[in-house]
Amino acid sequence: MSDQNKILLEEREMPTQWYNILADLPAPMPPPLHPGTHEPATAEDFGPLFPMALIEQEMTGDRYVDIPGEVLDVYKLWRPTPLFRARRLERQLDTPAKIFYKYEGVSPAGSHKPNTAVPQAYYNAKEGVSKLTTETGAGQWGSALAFACSQFGLECEVWMVAASYHSKPSRRTMMEVWGGKVHPSPSSVTEYGRSLLKDDPDHPGSLGIAISEAVSEAVADERTRYALGSVLNHVLMHQTIIGEETLLQLAKVGETPDILIGCTGTRSIPFPENTEDIESVNKRLDHQIDNIKEIEQKLIQLQTIINNESREKDKTSQLNHELKNTINTDSKEQDYLNILNKLQNKIEILEDRTFYTDSLFFAIVNDMVLVENKISSLILSFKEMNNLSIDKTANLIPQITDEDYTTKYIESLSHYQNAEWNLSLNGFNYLIQVDSNHDLADNCQYWIGEVYYALTDYNRSIKEFGKVFSFPGTNKSDDAQFKMGLCYMNIGQIEKAKKEFTNLLEFYPNSEYYTRAQDYLKQN
Repeated sequence: MSDQNKILLEEREMPTQWYNILADLPAPMPPPLHPGTHEPATAEDFGPLFPMALIEQEMTGDRYVDIPGEVLDVYKLWRPTPLFRARRLERQLDTPAKIFYKYEGVSPAGSHKPNTAVPQAYYNAKEGVSKLTTETGAGQWGSALAFACSQFGLECEVWMVAASYHSKPSRRTMMEVWGGKVHPSPSSVTEYGRSLLKDDPDHPGSLGIAISEAVSEAVADERTRYALGSVLNHVLMHQTIIGEETLLQLAKVGETPDILIGCTGTRSIPFPENTEDIESVNKRLDHQIDNIKEIEQKLIQLQTIINNESREKDKTSQLNHELKNTINTDSKEQDYLNILNKLQNKIEILEDRTFYTDSLFFAIVNDMVLVENKISSLILSFKEMNNLSIDKTANLIPQITDEDYTTKYIESLSHYQNAEWNLSLNGFNYLIQVDSNHDLADNCQYWIGEVYYALTDYNRSIKEFGKVFSFPGTNKSDDAQFKMGLCYMNIGQIEKAKKEFTNLLEFYPNSEYYTRAQDYLKQN
């Protein structure tokens, strides 16, 4: 071959068909399941979300699908994209191999995502849709869809994970320049978003929450549809324009690759491992659903007890005493709430990890969103049951400044370091009672667990570490998970210890305790 670094195609050489891999699979893929009935979904089930042309592409068995001329016209703004020979990398690696890479960063949005955003916007506009809704994490997909909608006269409404919305203003600006309307998620636009903000005005959001908000808006308006930038068959098919171009470019220089590296679905992990992941996620999801059912029953029982006690005069004083002490961290009501918040945190972690996996996970993502919504609903219902206790205790709790809170926290931590256990406990408990939403409140709860651990009261320590998970967005959850495992080891409950260490590996792969948890599991 020649010494050229860039291998280019003329616009007239650009492929005019997408390739559908489903036609060449050795066996048909299992059908997507309806999230409500868990039965195979029909074309009509997708109707409230997607235009019929995309539903047909989702289910077609044809090997090739024609790219509409209007889509090709927009593609030509940046396609065909260049194929590069990485000669300097070859020299750096001192390898005889020839390394090529396809560069998709030349698109208006700066990524490969417009490859599917453009046809999705086109098909929706053709069927009379006036607006598309979607979710976005870091903003790349939202930017791509805003650009695509601007090409076909569609409105675009994007729910962007709140943490990214505030930390990546440039992405938000890019979407707005193309006419997109961007909301931080959770938002005040949807009922679900409002319910979360009521509980936590600084909620960092998650992809699952953003999906839920975007879908709810789409199904509420017959002129609005939902667009998804990954996971689905038709999205994967639209991205084959990259591979089809690459084949033509390699042929131009007489090369046939021995190894091709690319992503499948939304990640590059082989299918057999995905199958194991699916089974694992399904088992965890079933377990979480069982937990929710059990908690629902406990809530019903608790509400019945409260109702009965309110009718019985001789138990009134006892009930009032219980209500006044709901701020006590040992209360049964707080335990239930801790369990619900811990479930919600784990579902959000599973949800975000699942979203970046293979397309087979789409039904599981839907189920997880439903489970997360159910947990949030339970939390709100449970807190409404306890409004009376909150009202009665509100006037008993003094208010302090943020500076005083930090000073008291440092003082309590100093007591801990000096083995002044009672002073340390009193300080941390006081701060949680004063403001359980403070940025340091979860740290206070964690150090309460550490105090009991230092006192070798491991059962109480487990209980206190477990409460750390009730603080939304806590940065101490992996610390608490690890220490709970150590507590169980110290009291000889090895199986429970192994479960805690396994949970740490599963939910906190970037934790500083990851290696130590692995070592404990190997030793036991």
